[in-house]
Amino acid sequence: MKALLCAAATALVLSACASAPATEYHRLPDAAYRLPDNHKPSVVLKVVLAEPLKGNALLYQTDAHTVHFAKQHLWSQALDIALRYQLANELNRRGSAWRFVPAELKTSEQELVVYIESFQGRYDGSTQIDGYTAWRNNNQTTPGRNFSITTPQQGDGYNAMVESLSLGLQQVAAEILP
Repeated sequence: MKALLCAAATALVLSACASAPATEYHRLPDAAYRLPDNHKPSVVLKVVLAEPLKGNALLYQTDAHTVHFAKQHLWSQALDIALRYQLANELNRRGSAWRFVPAELKTSEQELVVYIESFQGRYDGSTQIDGYTAWRNNNQTTPGRNFSITTPQQGDGYNAMVESLSLGLQQVAAEILP
């Protein structure tokens, strides 16, 4: 009987240790859009994500060919919205001739579409953002620029990865509007 109680207690302790870790939700630091004070002509900003980025999991590339979806580290808002808001803020800080407004807030004949092909942490301690842009005006599309931004990650973990991706978005804005 004593052996049975000891086995039951051991099983109970082991099952408590095997519980799944809590899910953590991450947010880009500048993902709350701020309308600029200027009255420049508006350009609608759209972001189009590659298929692997459309889920809510953070991505981590473990080698040259493999990308993993985090199970307990998720975006707190849809990634395309977060990217649209932060990129609009970054582009507006660059002092261009336009005022960039996220697509859901305004319509305009002029649009900047940013296609994001990769947005992930990497096995070498950096983060990677790849994509390209296109300008649309009155249903005519003009190619923009390609960008491939690698940013060193400062520290370990998903929070450091999100910070590094945010810094990478600043560089993306600089590539879009040099």
